[in-house]
Amino acid sequence: ASKAALCTSGTAVMELMLAKLPCVVAYQAHFLTECFIHLRKKINFISLPNILLDSPIVPEILFRACTDKNLAAKLSEVIFNDEVRQLQVGSAERMLQVLYEPIKRQGNLFAEELGDSGLSSDVYSPSTIAALTVLYTDKHRRMVHRN
Repeated sequence: ASKAALCTSGTAVMELMLAKLPCVVAYQAHFLTECFIHLRKKINFISLPNILLDSPIVPEILFRACTDKNLAAKLSEVIFNDEVRQLQVGSAERMLQVLYEPIKRQGNLFAEELGDSGLSSDVYSPSTIAALTVLYTDKHRRMVHRN
């Protein structure tokens, strides 16, 4: 019944993408945490769909920018701008393809990424698949850039 949603990064944004419900990711943190994240960041996005697609498909309003005014403006854009809505809805299928690419390529799901972790490759929870896909994608992007 909703036209859009406001969520934090994590499983919720993945569920909204799969439900094809456009959303905005909001995340606030203490100033010191924000500084630490900016110093240590290796990726450009915080939400899994954006990380997996390496593109700002889902708007992210983060840290000090996470104000009521900015959230209202971005949510209004997502609700009333059909082009913005369609970009997210249309990206859901592409995100699924990226998410399951490692499964199609490898007979033994994520064996290399699981390594010595002690986790079974039979563990297929959505968050585990997403996390391992991020690791798989990052590793293969770095290999392509080296060659």
